Amino acid sequence: MSGIIIRGDIDNRIDEIKAILPPSVSIDAFNRAAKIAINQTLGLSEAEPESVFNSLSKCAADGLVPDGKEAALVVLNKNMGTKQAPNWVKAAQYMPMVDGVLKRARMSGQVSNPTAKVVCENDAFEYWIDENGEHFKHVPSFGNRGSLKLVYALAKVDGELILETMEKSDIDRVRAASKGGDYGPWKDWYDRMALKSVLHRLARRLPNSSEMVQML
Repeated sequence: MSGIIIRGDIDNRIDEIKAILPPSVSIDAFNRAAKIAINQTLGLSEAEPESVFNSLSKCAADGLVPDGKEAALVVLNKNMGTKQAPNWVKAAQYMPMVDGVLKRARMSGQVSNPTAKVVCENDAFEYWIDENGEHFKHVPSFGNRGSLKLVYALAKVDGELILETMEKSDIDRVRAASKGGDYGPWKDWYDRMALKSVLHRLARRLPNSSEMVQML
């Protein structure tokens, strides 16, 4: 029944979402993706309706679609009581995905070719800096690529390459510092969270960095 209530709430407030959605994103496509997410995301149909709507509003404000590729809605347990007398309820939370972060970077118009990739043990990867700036070469292997070795993210600003790398040990330190490092996205989507981590580092070096950092 909760899922029906949430979908009905979205229909009743669709004009609010449309008002903050960029013209480049179809409200029909957004609405369709939102309802599929509610039906298919475990626990989302039981989450607080207001938390679902707020998450969708944040997603719309960033110009992303909650399709699991650009952005996703995840379910967290939220304490509405006290530490001594907890009252746990399910709440939705908006989570931009790697494709969505890259899309948002392109929408800024200030950077070009934003990219984030995984490098595995059997790939060929070189990174160096000289008087002409930063350079890299990545040749992925085919077949058995081996385990994740490092991740990198890059973009061009006024034709100049800006690149950040993170080795697996760096990624694991970020994971260990995260409250949800042992479950949720870090457990289910390690590669994607690793890419988001290196994008976070890259974002600090880009124009309009505060917006991207907040989004990540």
